[in-house]
Amino acid sequence: MNEGTTEALCFLLISMLALTLVFLVTRIHRRHPFRVWSPVYMALISYLVLGFGGLLLFGFTEAARGTFYGLPLSRSVLVWTLAQILILLCVMCLGSLAYLGAIRPRRSFGSRLGSAPTLEHPQESQGLELTPASMLLVFAVAVVPFIPLLVGAGVSNVWSRSIYFADEHHMMKIMGYSLGMVAVFASGLIFAFGVRPQYRPFRILGLGIFAAYELVFFALATRQFAVAPVLFFLGALLVNPRSKWLQAFAALSMIASLLLIQVPLTLRGLSHQGLAPFLAYMAASWRGLADEALNPEQLQAFFLNTLYGFPLTAYVSSAPQLPPSYFLTSVNPLPGSLTSWYQINMLLRVNVYIPYNSLGELLNYGLLVAAAMFFLLGIVLTAVDTWIRRSLAQHRYFLPVLYVGLSALFILNSTQYNLRSSVRIIYYMVAVAFMARMFHELNPARRNS
Repeated sequence: MNEGTTEALCFLLISMLALTLVFLVTRIHRRHPFRVWSPVYMALISYLVLGFGGLLLFGFTEAARGTFYGLPLSRSVLVWTLAQILILLCVMCLGSLAYLGAIRPRRSFGSRLGSAPTLEHPQESQGLELTPASMLLVFAVAVVPFIPLLVGAGVSNVWSRSIYFADEHHMMKIMGYSLGMVAVFASGLIFAFGVRPQYRPFRILGLGIFAAYELVFFALATRQFAVAPVLFFLGALLVNPRSKWLQAFAALSMIASLLLIQVPLTLRGLSHQGLAPFLAYMAASWRGLADEALNPEQLQAFFLNTLYGFPLTAYVSSAPQLPPSYFLTSVNPLPGSLTSWYQINMLLRVNVYIPYNSLGELLNYGLLVAAAMFFLLGIVLTAVDTWIRRSLAQHRYFLPVLYVGLSALFILNSTQYNLRSSVRIIYYMVAVAFMARMFHELNPARRNS
């Protein structure tokens, strides 16, 4: 069978799968109407954009075809990858429908976890109430992560270094990256707390903490630089959800994050790394910045970097098959030091700079393995969706924001990073839900609500 026939059959399969997916989504929509923040709909839209956008860009654009870091990818492989992604999305929808119709938690555990409110007519909310005393705890959450971030990366490396990958304590640096996102969210809480005239200095304090983290993320050329503004404004909205300008800035930050992601990706390619070289580079490039932004080659590079998860999935899925033991290690919830992760993690990479991504790894283990995981993913995301709707109906905002943030992080992570890191985000969501349920059951006032 020649390549043209294979592509034609794959496109026929894609058409049938797309119709099936539309049917399944309409079934889900009857129980869970579309919401922008819904983890289920976020996953569907993100993976569809990745699949169709990636195929269009990398499969039908001469400039992009075959240029994914020099990896040989035929169009038939890309078309088959899109077909597999659609199969996984259909299976994910089946998992979602299974949760909604058959295996929802019993009412005794929670419906308080039962059928989710649709929130057609939500009441106005005053937002999260913070006292000066509670702000001390929030301040600690915002400032303490600076310690592992700076200690792990090394202050001298933040200022100037010769290579992108340079740190003094790798695990401390990773911890700083993770806790830094929580800290940025907390800085948004501090900023919004300053809306009251008597607490106006908190606004400057919140902005200062946020700016400090952004400066460090910029110096380390990490993707957190693009995500941090979104978390900052989400934190501010948690305290003041009715603020129109905060809502506008939150929406703009989500759009801007797609553009800001190009900053660290561009800076990583410089011969000298760190805050000082980066600022010098930005200053030298400032005059031609507008022309560069409108340059067709720069625009093309933007889309190539945004959708590069698609050819990465195609490459990893068609690479030599990984041993089943690698899968067991990837889904093992134990710390990496208690598993064989540190013996295999460097084998799960395209090169030293590009790790295998979760979608590609799952498909590499086999379509049945990937389908089973996406069925479970549909159950988990629908459960999280239900919890979010219930919390919002009760005017509780902290957990919904946390769930939405973790869901978005999982979706992004699954297209760019190893399966192990993506699975751990799911574990975090389940752990948060379990602790929230335990707190709910142990708190008489909340249990009776």
